[in-house]
Amino acid sequence: MSSPSSHLLPLDADARAALGAAAVNVAEDSLFAFAEPCSADALAVTLDARADGEPWMAAMVRFRGPFQGDAEVTLPRSLAEELCASFSGADPSELEPQHIADFTGEFANMACGLWLTRTHGQARFDLEAPRVHEYVRTSAAVPDDAFGMLVNDAPVIVTLRRSEGRH
Repeated sequence: MSSPSSHLLPLDADARAALGAAAVNVAEDSLFAFAEPCSADALAVTLDARADGEPWMAAMVRFRGPFQGDAEVTLPRSLAEELCASFSGADPSELEPQHIADFTGEFANMACGLWLTRTHGQARFDLEAPRVHEYVRTSAAVPDDAFGMLVNDAPVIVTLRRSEGRH
């Protein structure tokens, strides 16, 4: 039996920043987008300027290894559509909702995988299939544990959460 602490994910600013940097790199290198980190204050201002009732996409990837947790990427649906079209080479008008959901999950999967490879390259991790959902964002509040970034001038929120016990 392993000790509970062997499964704890350090949720410090460095871990969040490293996951956020991986998401920025994925957006730039794989999605052909302009991406940059932004402060919580700048992210809050950008979120506040978004339209009320705007649909958002969230994709969460659960991972297990020497520690376990969830990495989540949240972005406006309009940005997910734009990036999906760019990534796939499809005309945006040809995209089905499932294409956008699959793409959003792949973005989160790529960011999580790059982060784990960079920070724990010698360790083995199992990643579950991304869980994706669409929702209407009702608040401009930024979670305390979030890494904020702008992708093509649109807000993206990246979070990292610890999971304890078995999944």
